[in-house]
Amino acid sequence: MLWQREGVLVQDSARSAPAQHWRSTLVAVCIAQATAIIGFDFTLPFIPLYLQHDLGVHGVGQTALWAGLISFGPAIPATIFGPLWGRLADRVGYRVMLLRAIICAAIMLACMGLVPSAGVLLALRMIQGALTGTVYSAQALVAASVPERETGRSMGLLQMSVYIGATFGPIAGGVVAEFFGYRAAFAGAGLLLASAAVVVYFFVHEPARKSVKVAEEPSRPSFMSVLLLPSFAAALVLTIVVQLSNTALLPIVPLFVQDLLRSGRGAAGATGWVMAFSGVTAAAGSYLAGRLQRYVGLKPLIISALIASVLLLIPQAFAGSYISFLLLRGAAAFAFGALFGLVGVWAAISSPKDAKGTAFGLLGAASSLGFGVGPLAGGALTAFVGIRPLFIISAASLALLPTVLFGSAAVFSVMRRSLVARGLRSVAEGE
Repeated sequence: MLWQREGVLVQDSARSAPAQHWRSTLVAVCIAQATAIIGFDFTLPFIPLYLQHDLGVHGVGQTALWAGLISFGPAIPATIFGPLWGRLADRVGYRVMLLRAIICAAIMLACMGLVPSAGVLLALRMIQGALTGTVYSAQALVAASVPERETGRSMGLLQMSVYIGATFGPIAGGVVAEFFGYRAAFAGAGLLLASAAVVVYFFVHEPARKSVKVAEEPSRPSFMSVLLLPSFAAALVLTIVVQLSNTALLPIVPLFVQDLLRSGRGAAGATGWVMAFSGVTAAAGSYLAGRLQRYVGLKPLIISALIASVLLLIPQAFAGSYISFLLLRGAAAFAFGALFGLVGVWAAISSPKDAKGTAFGLLGAASSLGFGVGPLAGGALTAFVGIRPLFIISAASLALLPTVLFGSAAVFSVMRRSLVARGLRSVAEGE
């Protein structure tokens, strides 16, 4: 943020060293993020039931169609607006943008409990996608607040808080909906987000900003300059492919559990246990990877997590019992959790110090794109090839990822050198 004070321009691109209270800020951000994710996931298990019971949607086909649209709805607005909010965060501050995202989410979720129709619910979901994005706002804040040597551990803790929220959110929301109704669950979700905003407002502090003279104000990295950083570009590609591979399986897990149990009875509860166990192991994986990053190194850990994810996806296609699938799914979630946590560290390390908001806004857009397209692609592929082959397809897409990363890094390096050469040529011609 820019403002004048005694002839000096205070601006955000020149930050002082992280303050001593970074640990308390990290803890507060993690608590707020876990609470926010519980709120976001509070209503996920019963969206189809809410459509049928309160919003007048009838028939399995219509319900499935509206549920798919409502799930996909936030993805496109989030992909478009995420980088813009990130860019603004670099100017006005990361804490302010995190507060904005949480407060907007609280309002939107509370309003969703008051909607009269499925169309209004879809519209609010799309507005939510445009205005929120708490995870990547929190990552930008943490990346700018903690000392560089603590980046791995801090990002691991933050990712762990996300998985913890995702584990307990559906369980708690289902209980509230069962006893108080679906609309009450949306109100509860809004209250949870509001409490997360209170935590951020009172307990999260952003590093102090240095004062620099107007004449010394540095230029701010552009979207393109951040995108053309080879390491950061590779992190973006990694995010999209991993998110696609992971979320493509989400629509088929309940169906696969039902098939393994050879009965529809108890399938919902059994699926809930798969999701809960996967959330716990993913949280453990992200935390452990963040701790190891300081001692092992980032690239070896990413490669190891990538290989483990591939190897643990394949046997799921051949699972013969519910217990074996539960254990394999949990093990794969451990690897995926580590991988997602390490991607956050990679993005934090490879992005410019004064463009963390821009970088994580772009990362959020990539994740939203993968999260939106993945379930749609998984559902479409399942219709053609069946359930079990989809695990192999997801594993194959991850196995091809190193080739994609090396290729994209080479392309971005060539583009960057071309732009630099063109800029130098323009300067020479101007002289």
